[in-house]
Formats: sequence, structure tokens, C-alpha cells
Amino acid sequence: MSANHLIRVLCRLTGARPQAGFVPTWAQSAAIDATMCPHPIPASLAAALASLVLAGSGAAAQTASPPVSKAHAPTPLEGVTVAVSRTPPTVVETFPAAGSTVDPGVTVLKVTFDQHMDPEAWRYAKGDAGAYPDCLAKPRLLADGRTFVLLCTTLSDRAYSVLINQADADTGFTGVGHRMATPFELNFTTAKGHPVSSLPEALTVAGLHDDEGPVESAEPAK
Repeated sequence: MSANHLIRVLCRLTGARPQAGFVPTWAQSAAIDATMCPHPIPASLAAALASLVLAGSGAAAQTASPPVSKAHAPTPLEGVTVAVSRTPPTVVETFPAAGSTVDPGVTVLKVTFDQHMDPEAWRYAKGDAGAYPDCLAKPRLLADGRTFVLLCTTLSDRAYSVLINQADADTGFTGVGHRMATPFELNFTTAKGHPVSSLPEALTVAGLHDDEGPVESAEPAK
């Protein structure tokens, strides 16, 4: 995702409009120069989106976590007793649903597995049946430990195809028992109707609550 496109997404999610002729710049701190928006963008959202996009700026039609040595893999849920499955995780629910048609615009791609997952292991890639949506570089694992959400944007009247893990890849979505998830291809289409234009609306459409957004807010304490 380009800097220009990111600024447009930020402005759209906060209800602001870009000023004409603005060329965004990136500071060494990876913060966003968002003066193109007539209304301020929350600092936590701007910084989080900037760091996510910069982290995956070299990826084309895919995003994946870096390799982690299984011998030194971190324990993602310290202090919590979790029954570790001996079978590979499988996808049990998605939004958009497989084969469905949804409104274009702001889209929260939701993938739920049948067991607890490693929050630092994932892989999305373009499938053969359609385009790959314009998404951030990193998903968020929700509090249930099984559901990942990823902020994307889609165009109207398009076919999209997203691979959740790939059979020939050595990194990807992985359960807490260090077993990689079974590959899954999510295919869906978008309608010609009115686009979803805000994050709250996108969360509602995806069946998510306000605190289950793809970017976790982290405002500094006052």
C-alpha cells in the first residue's frame, strides 16, 4: 500500500477529506505527516498503520510473518492454560464468507480457526480465482485466540481470492502447538452497490464489536 493510499484510508476512516495537491512525507520515526486531513487523525491509529505498512512495503499481493525457529518459538499465552491440539488448525469461519458477494470499500477480512493460534505467525497470498485486496501488512489476533482480522479495501464488481497459508511455504498461520494450519482458499466477489466507507460500518458488517478492530488502539496514558 502506497503512502498516498494510506493517507486516503486514514482520512476516510476518520471522516476527513484530503487537501488537494498534498504530497505525504515519511519521518524517520515511521510516523505519518497527515496534514492533508482537515481534521486530526488519532496518533495511535496513524502510527500503527504507518508501522504496519512500512513493515510490509516490499510484499506484493501477499503478507507473511517472518520465520520463527520452532526450537526457540515464543509462548504466545504465558500464564494461561491452553489445551494444545495435535492436529493442524483448520479454518472454520471467514468474512467475507467463501463464495459470498459483499459490498466494496473498507473490508475487515476475518479468519477464525478451530484452535488457539500463534499471534506472530500468518500468511496471506493471492489465489488463482481473483485479485488480492489492498490490505495492511499485519493482522491482529483477537482476544478469543482463534480469530485474525486484517484491514483491507476492495473495489466494486470484482472477484477476490485470498490464500490462507500455502502448501509449499515454510511459514504461515500456526497453532500454539507449532503445527501450521491447513491451507485454505477464500474466494468472494464484491457488488456494484454503495461502498462501505468507515471502519465502524465495516466492523458491523463483519459481525465484530468496536473493540475487535484490525488495529488495536494504544493511546498514551494522560
